[in-house]
Amino acid sequence: MPLLRSAIIIAISAFVSIFAPGPTALADGPSAAAGDDNTPGVRTLTLIAVSSETQRGVGDTPPSGLSMGDTYVSNAPLHDLSGAVVGSYHVACTITEGEDDNGNAWSICSTVASIEGSGTLVASGLTQLQQVATSPGGFGVAPPTAELALVGGTGSYAGARGVVTETRDASDRKLVYQFQRRTSSQ
Repeated sequence: MPLLRSAIIIAISAFVSIFAPGPTALADGPSAAAGDDNTPGVRTLTLIAVSSETQRGVGDTPPSGLSMGDTYVSNAPLHDLSGAVVGSYHVACTITEGEDDNGNAWSICSTVASIEGSGTLVASGLTQLQQVATSPGGFGVAPPTAELALVGGTGSYAGARGVVTETRDASDRKLVYQFQRRTSSQ
């Protein structure tokens, strides 16, 4: 069991580093700023989740090991690019296909970035877990780059639609939100 737990923790760490932001800059360009509701066009928000600050959990449904229905969750503080904590990041994923012919697994993930004083950004999508260990049943390694659909938000981000691109390395996950704020008249 300790070996299985270690494999799961390593895999989730890799996954969270993909999906969790670390020190972040709230704006990559002149059209992006936390709480900037009136800027036309595409806005960009960059956030960072640090792997060592991430809390993780898993649910292993029968059969034991990686299989359809297994879940994993995580949360981490969100940082701007200067390193200041600006909110929190939450991830929940469910494995929808165990190991395929290439040794990969698939999961559907939902994420929420909660930005203090501004609102939330909600994203969802399909994620491939690579290099899945079949014995003793690890959760795999998240890819170095993933894209999720930004499906909405609250507060300053109400009506947000776009894409979240996540890139990771050993220490953190960089999240780049590119979106337009849509109103009911659009």
